[in-house]
Amino acid sequence: TLCDVIPELLEPAATRGIIIEGAESFQHPVAKTVTSIDDLAKDPPDVIIITVKANALPLIASAIESFHNEGIYVVSWQNGIDTELELAKTLGKTNVMRAVVNYGCGLAGPAHVNMPFHHMPHFIQELDSKSADAAEAVADSFSACGLVTERTDNIVSMVWRKSIMNASMNPVCAVT
Repeated sequence: TLCDVIPELLEPAATRGIIIEGAESFQHPVAKTVTSIDDLAKDPPDVIIITVKANALPLIASAIESFHNEGIYVVSWQNGIDTELELAKTLGKTNVMRAVVNYGCGLAGPAHVNMPFHHMPHFIQELDSKSADAAEAVADSFSACGLVTERTDNIVSMVWRKSIMNASMNPVCAVT
């Protein structure tokens, strides 16, 4: 079953670390992994970064809702239109943020990623202006780790621009 395979897939991240090659090249071990929302609820993080396909958002938001409280920020770090609003339906706008990123990744193997391009900076914005300082802090944390990110007041325009770019480029990339 999938539950039996997940620890096997995570093992390389814990032992040798995640390997990224291409536009960025580094290897770093992962200190802690969890395989279920229940495990995440036992020791909730300050920030949860959502990177799944949009159709999984209602299920994920519902699972996070079981332990979510003020001060746990959820960042929609994914492609698509209004993914942050789908999270906010369940979690509220105060602790939800939206990011726009521009890098490509392909899985070479467990905990091994090829990154053909990486165009910085990335951008993040809070849904509720009361969380602007938190969005700035998240951007600063990402930047300090090498993922240069800036807080913006223009995320909706950036989301649409990226969506149009993906809609025009992805078919060409798939064909070639």
